[in-house]
Order: sequence, then C-alpha cells, then structure tokens
Amino acid sequence: MLTKPTVFVLGAGASHDCGYPLASELMFSISDNSVLWNEYNISPNRTEPLYSIINCTRIDFERFCYVLKRSAAQSIDIFLENTPEYIDIGKCAIAAQLITYENIDNLLGDRDKNIRWYEQLFNGLGRRGKEFEESISFISFLTFNYDRSLEYYFLHTIENTFDRMLREASEQTAQINIIHLYGQLGSSLGISSIGRDYSPTLTPDIIRSAASQIIIPDKRFTPTKDFQKAYNLLHNAYRIVFLGFGFHPENIQRLISGAEISERCQIIGTSFGMGRAQVQDTHKMFTKPRINLFDCSILELFKNELIFE
Repeated sequence: MLTKPTVFVLGAGASHDCGYPLASELMFSISDNSVLWNEYNISPNRTEPLYSIINCTRIDFERFCYVLKRSAAQSIDIFLENTPEYIDIGKCAIAAQLITYENIDNLLGDRDKNIRWYEQLFNGLGRRGKEFEESISFISFLTFNYDRSLEYYFLHTIENTFDRMLREASEQTAQINIIHLYGQLGSSLGISSIGRDYSPTLTPDIIRSAASQIIIPDKRFTPTKDFQKAYNLLHNAYRIVFLGFGFHPENIQRLISGAEISERCQIIGTSFGMGRAQVQDTHKMFTKPRINLFDCSILELFKNELIFE
C-alpha cells in the first residue's frame, strides 16, 4: 500500500496496454484509415460521411489527412499545435478514432496469460478495502492521454473486488485524483451523472461532445487550472513515476516549470523502446532532482521496484 504522496505521470504507452494506439499509430490510423471516412449508417435515412459533423468539405478533410500523413510531427497533438487551422477537424478525428477502442474487456486482459499493469497497480494499493482507502489518499495521476480507461478500471474493479454497490464504487473512484492535463473524451458515466458510458458507440453528438473536451494548447502556453493543480501535487510529492511517457521537451517543460519539485523527491520512469540518445536527452531535462530510468515495461517496473511503500 501507499503511505507517502506519489504522483504517476502517464503517457500514451500507459494506455497502450489496454489496446489504445501509441502516438505514431494514432497519427497513421487517422490519416490513412480514419473512421471519419466511413459512411454514416446509424440511421437508414442518413448516408453522409461522418466528417460532415464538423461542417468541412471532403476536400478539406482529404487535405487534412494528406498533410498529417506527410508531417514529421511525433504526435497529432504536436501537429495540431503547429497547424491551428486543422484543430477542429483534428479534435473530431482524435475523438472518433479513440472512442472505438473503448472496450471494457480490454481493461481486464487475459489474467491467465497477460496481466495488465492496472491490476498490478490496484493490488499494490491494498488487497483489503481499508488498505485501499488509505492508499488512494496518497496517490495522484497526471495523464496526457484523452482516454478514460484508468477511471473505468478503478470503477469496475472496486465494485467487484470489494463487493461494493455501483454508487459506492463511483464515490470512491471519484476520490482518486486523476487529472487529464489536455482534456478527455468526456466525463465518465457512473462517476459523473452527466457522463458517457465506456463504449465504442459513435454518433455525431458523441463525437462533437468528446472533441469539445480535448485541449490543444497554443505556442503561448498558459497553465490551466489542471496544470496549477498538477504543480501543487508535484511540489508535495515524495515520489514521481513516469509511465509510458515519451518525454517530449515541451510537455516536460510545461509540467515541471511551475512545480518547484523538492530536491528530496524521487523521480523514476520507464524508458522502454527509447534509444540511448533519447535517454541522455531525458536525463538532461531533470537536474535537481535527477530521474532514474528503467528500460522495462510498466508491469516489470511495478514487479521489480519498490514503489508501493
């Protein structure tokens, strides 16, 4: 269980374990095979393409996909920061693509062969209800991801592990500090009374609503209220853990510039798939305190490093 303030910072690699695409995969899937290309067949009387919901023409959408596919940007978020004229199209494309991955079974995994790191995290917080309740008062999540997989995993696992009613599980999940720094695909039904269920169902209204809650910062970045909350959490943290994070310089700068992290804070992270130069560049971003990187999966990090204390 946890007894000291611990902040987990999540990148795209953290959600990849639940079936979501990495940044490069999302760019490709949007530009090459976006669900927005599909015919809108939810109603038999409607046949226009889904991209019509953002009031753009086919030429506009084709141009967006053409430019995105040939961009050297490392993620669609970075691409949209540099091409603000495509932000409305891009946010709808992101929402439409990611919502199709909302499958509750993917959160649980095949427990006989493939345990998700979510499960390792959950059990690390406490195998009994009281231990878990005490641990969540010390844990926070700062996620750069739009998906809501973590919230829904906690909701369903609390309900079924501790024999709670859904209302009780919802209240306890709401107590867990999960901050989506760049927005999310809508509030979560069961945690919020006005939220959307965890489902791959697409309608124009669902896409519009989810897209409206995605944040693409401009170059003149001004910290939002969520970033201000993040600075306070990082300032008071005993340990900061980066999971599945790409360590893009702008994201790191935005995250730690206003945090005033204590020199006594322990900072660790996964560097799985990163090259030697990338690791060296990441070390340069963290001077006091320094970061300790582990070339392993998130699950392996949880199994081999003393994180839950």
